[in-house]
Amino acid sequence: MTRSEQILNAALEQFADKSYEGASLSAIASKVGIKKASIYNHFSHKEELFLSVAKYVYNQYIIEIERVLSHRSNRHAEELILEVIETMTNFLSDKKAGKFYMHFLLFPPIPLKEKVYDHFLNFEDECDRLLSPIFEDIIETFHIDTMSLRDLLDAFYCLLDGITTQMFYYDEKTRNRKRLAAWNLFWSGIKNYAKK
Repeated sequence: MTRSEQILNAALEQFADKSYEGASLSAIASKVGIKKASIYNHFSHKEELFLSVAKYVYNQYIIEIERVLSHRSNRHAEELILEVIETMTNFLSDKKAGKFYMHFLLFPPIPLKEKVYDHFLNFEDECDRLLSPIFEDIIETFHIDTMSLRDLLDAFYCLLDGITTQMFYYDEKTRNRKRLAAWNLFWSGIKNYAKK
């Protein structure tokens, strides 16, 4: 792990636990084993560090999706999408990354709102690029002509965000039950469109 990555990991923990305003650059430096001034060799100020953490979390999310999709050949779309849901909700239920994502990326500090939103739009474009081929296959397989690719992706993201929120409230058994129930209903809805 590079020094910049060490700083990003320590900053992720600080921002997740203490908020943007409460995060301490001194505590971040201490966690990494460097002096506070050394942070500025990698990040010019706290705002840049926060935005870099946001980008880092988004990149880790994308890496997880790519890992699942790298095993795409000879797998049914249903199985693949369910694995994406399980992987991503597990990733976002991680204490640090999930807390940061759900709080600061959905409700960023006011001064950084526009910049975080721009990062989010780029992130969603990348998710679209990775997931579109699977949903295009579904549209073709089920001969769905009443729902667009954009409709399917939008519904999928809402499902994913809803499940992720549930991950923070319940024990593992209950979380898994709720996730599976939401998935079953979502997939039934897709198959229902094929009958129309």
